[in-house]
Amino acid sequence: MRKLIVLLIALTFASYGYAQSCALNASYTGGACVCNAGYWGTNAAVGGSCTACTNNSWSAAGNTNTGGTVTAVTACNLCKVGYWVATAQNGQNAVTCTQCAGNSTPPTMSTSAQAATGCTSCMPGYYVSAAGGPATCLTCGSGNATPLTFGTSTADISSCNSCLPGYWVSTAAVTGGSPAAAQCTQCSNGVLVGTASSSKQTIQACDTCPQNTYLTATSTSSLAAACSACPSNSFSNPSSTLNYCTCVDSNAATLSASQSTCACKANTYGSPTNTATSGCTACPGNTTSPVGTAQSTGCVCSAQNSVLASNACVCKANYYGDGTSCTQCGTGTMSLQGSTGSSACIACTDPQGTVMSVSGTATCVCNANYYGTAATTGTTSTCTACPQGQTSVAGSKDATGCKGSSSSSSNILLPLVAMFLALALLI
Repeated sequence: MRKLIVLLIALTFASYGYAQSCALNASYTGGACVCNAGYWGTNAAVGGSCTACTNNSWSAAGNTNTGGTVTAVTACNLCKVGYWVATAQNGQNAVTCTQCAGNSTPPTMSTSAQAATGCTSCMPGYYVSAAGGPATCLTCGSGNATPLTFGTSTADISSCNSCLPGYWVSTAAVTGGSPAAAQCTQCSNGVLVGTASSSKQTIQACDTCPQNTYLTATSTSSLAAACSACPSNSFSNPSSTLNYCTCVDSNAATLSASQSTCACKANTYGSPTNTATSGCTACPGNTTSPVGTAQSTGCVCSAQNSVLASNACVCKANYYGDGTSCTQCGTGTMSLQGSTGSSACIACTDPQGTVMSVSGTATCVCNANYYGTAATTGTTSTCTACPQGQTSVAGSKDATGCKGSSSSSSNILLPLVAMFLALALLI
């Protein structure tokens, strides 16, 4: 029976709260944020909170300690290790927990009422020196040893034959006439021991990266595993295999050696979120985008000579079609962007002419910085250039449409000149 050591390891893993994507003291499990064991909350996602159980009570992680209808009373219906259930939780009456004597503990957690005599096992780091209810428990010493199997039978210190989470067995326990506990060495940089053992180990046992980190180099006989933190908006479970973290946003690109941050996947745009609601939006039909596109303007129409306008692909100016196939207007004709049929191509042969919408109708007009009536036949321009230093908008019909900066500056200079002349006369 290894329930207590498994529980201790589980709690160690859970202590690495999924800070990037969930509330503090919560983890991303089964596609959702849930409060860690020993906590409760109505919303464990970012913006929510998980509150520690009080009065030595405890909770199991999952839908019983996280959700809209969860309360502290209903969630925290267990007693933490080292305590027994004096009164079971019932309705709005909270569980009451009483401490076991002398570092003893019930071998299993329960939602039902227990008794002091049920504290027949020992806390991690202690062994049963005399069986009973409660058990008599003695320390395994200062070497971070603990029993691999938490039993209820009388044993000696040699039953402290394994190590607490995060430590490996550097010297095995000694049995026989002069029993001794195992000696344990801590893994470096928060690395965990994936498989607890009662046999002598090497640092290679430090092979598991904790939650929200990923393995970048496996452990060897001389080095512990190397782990790196997950990038923002991603998560991982403890692992001893080379892999990458997973972005919370389901529409984010898969993390890899070439993709080190969470970004919207190809053919979407936006910013990935760390909630159940995706921040990546699919590009409009007939468009594509590379990984990491932030704005809809980054979605490019697949068809040649089409552009994205009002969230749809349309043919660009001087072409016509449905946006998935665009045909160029014939010689001497032009069209507005978004034209769908050949009839939209109107005559406009003026070398300084272009087509623009005038009162809702496609019209051949003079280019910007020209004025007049653009020619619709022949190759000679009937548009006149604005005087030097002046500009006009496309479609200007006469010279009054040409505007220059000189007029505005003269409005300032003339009063100044007059003022200086007046001063000179006074002198």
